Amino acid sequence: MKIPKAVGRVLERLISVAEDDTTLRTYVFDSNVNVRSVSACLKQLNEWAAASKAPIEIVLHSPGGDVDSGFRFIEEVRHLRRTHTVTTRASGLAASMAGLMLQAGSVRKIGHESTLHLHPPSSGVWGNVHEIREKADRLGLMYDRMIALYAGRGNLSADEIRREVDSRIDWYIPARQAIELGFADELFS
Repeated sequence: MKIPKAVGRVLERLISVAEDDTTLRTYVFDSNVNVRSVSACLKQLNEWAAASKAPIEIVLHSPGGDVDSGFRFIEEVRHLRRTHTVTTRASGLAASMAGLMLQAGSVRKIGHESTLHLHPPSSGVWGNVHEIREKADRLGLMYDRMIALYAGRGNLSADEIRREVDSRIDWYIPARQAIELGFADELFS
């Protein structure tokens, strides 16, 4: 089927507008980290990425949640960074997995009154001795991945981060300290 010239010109204009569009797209992630919330976020981000090369911003205000869903978010945002500038921004509390998700951005911003919250992964345990050992081993591997991700973006070694996290129940890091540690790049106002 042949496309009429007038329709072809309209399509060309729409495509060129989409390619030239530099309007920032902002997604507010303000829920628990789980399969549903991460899937909804990624669906929107991928739609925006397919429509234009415009920069993308993800605002994180979350108590954290599911580690596997959070790592899926991180992997997909890293993939988007190949073609788009993706800014992650902590606004309020970026706790647990949400603090790790902040690390996925090309640029990581944090609000003056915002806080990162780090702790080892946790889980409920039920089952026989083998199931419990397997769960503990899996949590250990998750913890290693979390520490490696912070060390890869921050100014502390993996051992230094692990010592800090293990020395307390929860490590709450205010905005300016998060920047000093390299867990965020800059303050936003």
